[in-house]
Amino acid sequence: PNRVTVFGDSAGGYSICTLAVAPPAAGLFKRSIIHSGPCVGGWGPLNVSFGHHITQQILANHSAHSLKDLQSPDIDPATIQWPDYLMNDLTIAPYFSAYFFDEGGVVPKYPVELYRDISKGDNDTEAKLNSEDFIIGHTSRDGTALYYGTIPLLPNNASLERIFHNGLKFNWGDKAERVGAQYPIEEYNNSPQEALVAADADAYVICPSR
Repeated sequence: PNRVTVFGDSAGGYSICTLAVAPPAAGLFKRSIIHSGPCVGGWGPLNVSFGHHITQQILANHSAHSLKDLQSPDIDPATIQWPDYLMNDLTIAPYFSAYFFDEGGVVPKYPVELYRDISKGDNDTEAKLNSEDFIIGHTSRDGTALYYGTIPLLPNNASLERIFHNGLKFNWGDKAERVGAQYPIEEYNNSPQEALVAADADAYVICPSR
């Protein structure tokens, strides 16, 4: 174990970020490399029961009862994805979420809480850092919004200002105006999509990685 380095990118990155404080992983590796996958800034594992719930919704949407049913040639694979209300939520990072946060699971609570306990020197916490060394990085245009092609919930017939405002409001609520001031669409080729991609990347990947 003293010669083992673990590495992950995106979903793999926040899996490594999680394993670095997961009690069952203690003593299994020495160093960690986390790329584009911080688990302390809004991203992180969801619980197993939530994963089962989403699975049932996806099956029901296709009148299917099993994963084998979803492999039917009558079902377009492109339609097999999370429900719209989750696909439109940048905070959940739908394509990359994992399901191993549960009582008695890989981590007993959200990783950000475990890192916070460690940083405070909480002697009562069961969390310990499993890595002695970390390398943490990201790319310049990171985040999940970029992979959608266009930001969800942006109707083509809306004005640029309305599109941008709606996207900000959906993801940042009463902080939308302050966030939007940092990403003027004029600096992003007058594209609200590009501006929101940049905001999403900063909020959920780049800033937490730092």
